[in-house]
Amino acid sequence: MAKNGRIVIRFDWSETEVRIFVEDNGNRLTDETLQHIGEALATSDEQMETTGMVNIHRRLKITFGDPFGLYVSRGELGGLQVIICFPRKRGGELV
Repeated sequence: MAKNGRIVIRFDWSETEVRIFVEDNGNRLTDETLQHIGEALATSDEQMETTGMVNIHRRLKITFGDPFGLYVSRGELGGLQVIICFPRKRGGELV
């Protein structure tokens, strides 16, 4: 947004995982764009051109396995919400 843009960042954690929520109030996110981002994150085609979000998602999956990575949805503010999930502990130690 050119004016009155907001970005909200929240953290949530349990004994097993950490989730970072990043959300904006952008007003140009279409359902089609949201679907395209979700499909790009879901694909495992290594030859596909990737964005920074896809690269981060793949690295989290490689490092920590399923179900960790990035998840996208429309947030409460109306824009894109990205949830970054990773385990709280790795090999018995806090990450």
